[in-house]
Amino acid sequence: MDYLLQVKIGALIGLLLLTLLFGFIPAKVRWFRDTNGTETHRTVLSLISCFAGGVFLAACLLDIIPDYLSDITAELNSRKVETSFPLPEFIMAAGFFTVLILERIVLNCREMGVAQEERAPLMPDNRNGHGHGHGISPDLESSGHHVHVDFQAHSPFRSFMLFLSLSLHSVFEGLAIGLQNTDSKVRQKVFHLMLKVSF
Repeated sequence: MDYLLQVKIGALIGLLLLTLLFGFIPAKVRWFRDTNGTETHRTVLSLISCFAGGVFLAACLLDIIPDYLSDITAELNSRKVETSFPLPEFIMAAGFFTVLILERIVLNCREMGVAQEERAPLMPDNRNGHGHGHGISPDLESSGHHVHVDFQAHSPFRSFMLFLSLSLHSVFEGLAIGLQNTDSKVRQKVFHLMLKVSF
C-alpha cells in the first residue's frame, strides 16, 4: 500500500476517534447532564457554551469562509466568469438565510401547537350551577394572551441542525484530506483539523 494512502487512512481513523471521544464526553459525564445544578454549575456550563460558540464562530470566520472564498474565486476565474456582483458572498448569504428561514418555520409551527395547549383554561368552567368560581377573569382568559416559558431553550431541532452542519463539514474535510497529493499537506491538514475538533 502506498505510504500516502496509509497516512490518509490513519489520519481519517484518528480524526474519527478524536471526534467520538470529545463528542461523547458531555453525553457520558453526569456533571454536564445535570439540569438542576447550583448557580455556579450553571455559570460554568454557560461559560463553556460561550467558549464553544466562540470556537465555532472563529472556525467559520477564520477557516471556512476564507477557504470557501478562495476556492470559489479560483473556480470562477478558471471558468472565466467575470462579474461586478459579489457572487461568492451572495451564495454564502443565501445558504445562511435558507437554513435560518427553515429553522424559523419549523420552530413557529411547533410553537403554534404548544400555544393551543397553553390557551386552554387551567380549570374547566362548570356551567351547571354546581361548580365553584375559579377566580379567572373572563376578559383575561378570552384575550388570548399567555405567558410562554421556554423550559427547553436548547431546542432539539437546533441541536439536530448543528449536528447535521458539523457532519457535513466533517465529510467535506475528509474529502479535502483525500485530495491532498503529498504527505506533508495531509499532516498539515490533519493537524489543523485536530485543533478544531479538540476545541
